[in-house]
Amino acid sequence: MKRKHYPIILILIACAWVASVAGANSLDVNASAAMGPGSSVFGLDVILLDPGSVAFNPAWVLADESKGFNAETTLKGSFFLGPENVTMSQSLTFNHFQTLAFLSAFGPEPFKVPLIFFLHRDNSSGNWFLTAWHFNENAVSWVFSGTGFLALYNNAFFAQNLVEFEWTAGDPGTLQVWRTVWTGGAPDPSGRIQLMNVSLAGMQTAVINKVIAGIFAGHKVGTFGSLYLDEFVFTR
Repeated sequence: MKRKHYPIILILIACAWVASVAGANSLDVNASAAMGPGSSVFGLDVILLDPGSVAFNPAWVLADESKGFNAETTLKGSFFLGPENVTMSQSLTFNHFQTLAFLSAFGPEPFKVPLIFFLHRDNSSGNWFLTAWHFNENAVSWVFSGTGFLALYNNAFFAQNLVEFEWTAGDPGTLQVWRTVWTGGAPDPSGRIQLMNVSLAGMQTAVINKVIAGIFAGHKVGTFGSLYLDEFVFTR
């Protein structure tokens, strides 16, 4: 299969309507959010407002069947994630939100969302972690999959993080996730660090047809600021 690179502005056009509520969470494409090797002029700025002051609304971008997804049972991907302009409580239950979801279809049934990535601030260290949950068909519920250190909190060195992942369906399925810090348009000499290498029980019929990124399932009081996303790439 040829490598599919989805320009962020094309995905944004398809889904900008979700951020049309005045005075609420929104999306912007700007130079401040651009990350990576210098090929990006603009990135996606997910602007989060504190839900303690403003009613929550979703604001996300989408890649779906129109971009080539077709009941994928294996998926590789990468994206840049910049969390350093987000303020978040480190208190339990207030220290996370879903930032990427992998879906078979839209709908209320939980099995239609086989895999979710959370951005969360560790309640002990206060630092950023990336956490995965998946839908376990045997348990008929979402279960914790794994977690890994992403970035120090409020530290400019971790402003640009290339996240790469490989997922396969099965019983068990598998998930591997890596992070590479970029500085000055190049990967840092510390290199590629593995965040997760886990088995995922109960994914025997899981397929992926859509990926959504941004803020879509709510965030807690005390979370606000700009989450930067850029350079989404997905391959089989």
